[in-house]
Amino acid sequence: MNGYKNIALKLNQFTRKYYINELIKGTILFLSLGFLYLFFILFLEYFLWLKPGARTVLFWLFVCVEVFLLIKFIVFPVSKLIGFRKGISLQESSKIIGNHFPEVQDKLLNVLQLNENSGESDLILASINQKSKELAPISFVKAIDFKQNKKYLKLAIIPFLIWVIILFTGVNESLTQSLNRVVHHRTSYIPPAPFSFFLVNSDLQVIQGKPIRISVKTVGNTIPNEAKIIFKNQQYYLENKGNSTFSYLFSDVQEPINFYIEANGVQSQNYQINVIGTPTIQNISLKIKYPNYLGRGNEIIKNSGNLTVPEGTLITWRVQTIQTDSLAFSNDQKRVYFKNISNGNFEYTKKIKTALNYQISSSNKNLYDYEKLQFSVDVIKDEYPLISVNSNIDSISRGTAQFAGQISDDYGLKKLQLIYYDEENSEQTQVFDIPITKESIQTFFYQLPDELNLQKGLNYEMYFQVFDNDAVNGNKSAKSNVFKYRKKTEKEVEEELLKEQKYTINDLENSIQKQKKEQVQLETIQQDLQNKKSINWNDKKKI
Repeated sequence: MNGYKNIALKLNQFTRKYYINELIKGTILFLSLGFLYLFFILFLEYFLWLKPGARTVLFWLFVCVEVFLLIKFIVFPVSKLIGFRKGISLQESSKIIGNHFPEVQDKLLNVLQLNENSGESDLILASINQKSKELAPISFVKAIDFKQNKKYLKLAIIPFLIWVIILFTGVNESLTQSLNRVVHHRTSYIPPAPFSFFLVNSDLQVIQGKPIRISVKTVGNTIPNEAKIIFKNQQYYLENKGNSTFSYLFSDVQEPINFYIEANGVQSQNYQINVIGTPTIQNISLKIKYPNYLGRGNEIIKNSGNLTVPEGTLITWRVQTIQTDSLAFSNDQKRVYFKNISNGNFEYTKKIKTALNYQISSSNKNLYDYEKLQFSVDVIKDEYPLISVNSNIDSISRGTAQFAGQISDDYGLKKLQLIYYDEENSEQTQVFDIPITKESIQTFFYQLPDELNLQKGLNYEMYFQVFDNDAVNGNKSAKSNVFKYRKKTEKEVEEELLKEQKYTINDLENSIQKQKKEQVQLETIQQDLQNKKSINWNDKKKI
């Protein structure tokens, strides 16, 4: 019986190798036929663009075929190999071995038949042992040659070549889309158009109020002769530029626009023109605060940036804007920013001392200094005051000197002073305030030496000085001519009176002498006339 056991063991080894060989062959066939059928399905969908119903049938047919191939070529051999299912019998194995080794076919089959009918007969057992010894040198597993499966690899080359062709022809993406449509067989898909639209514009942004030209190009086997653009429920024909290019001009774009292109029933995707909001200045008002010393009330000037103001005026610019993040005030290459009071409202205050040309510019995150407005402010300078003084001081020798003057200023006067000092000591000046009003034009009168503490016997110089009310630059002043005055001593006055009396007496004596002389001449003429019979013109002239 040991001989038969060896035979049975060798047959089992043969059976195991037999099913391993079947599994190898089945794997090659499963992959080859499965991929061939898969490519068949994908190409069918690629060319036909089947409806959902047809794709559903195709999908489940593919599943059924693949399951059938899997069971037939993979599951069955594996289940028989692991003993899950009954495989071939020993007799069937002997026949397969006999086909490979003809000299052992009858002996091997005879041993199996004797073993079934042995009945514990010594003669039969002896015969089985004898035949088993004859079959012992033969290796049954050699009847299975794995190399025989190479012929099936030829079938596997076909789907591999198809895959290579797909890879190099560039249709792999299209087949991937076909696979996606087969997998999602219930979804409806629209077949690709004979051409597609390509947007030439790099971006679809436009500054608010500016135009933008849209250019599209058709790509495909068919080139349409005309195309339309559809937006805001209206459609317009595009301009055919040739070379498969169309264009359309949007002018004065104020808001975002959604549009798409259509030609020969083919539509493009939806596009949107995005509008870049412009920082716009809507309204400008200027609050004018004049210097207090002018006595003028505050003013508000609207929608104008050009004006003329007195020096020292405080101006507050109040600007209303839209879509503006910052507002700049620029002049003399200097740039300062307005204060953002509230949403879109800006304010800036500046004290004006000199004339200036300035610019107000608006900006936001997309546009810098987009709107620029140029203005100018002229300044009325506070002029120096004027003074004019007349006096009889040069025509009197003693007594009261009188002064009459006129003073004026463009915005008003503050004070009037009389400055006097000793000629020998001009640094020690004395000041006498003369009352005046704040009016712009005034006259004044003054008598010297009224209220002045002047010393007798000294020579004085004096002048009048007037000050304006300029609170910006400080009070400016103007001076009159310098006058000279001497307050004479009593001795000088007496001497002067004596001189005047002497001059008066001399004048009287001269007058008397002159009268006497004229009397003599008159008497002489009268005598001459009495001696003449007639009087001529010359005689009348002498009289």
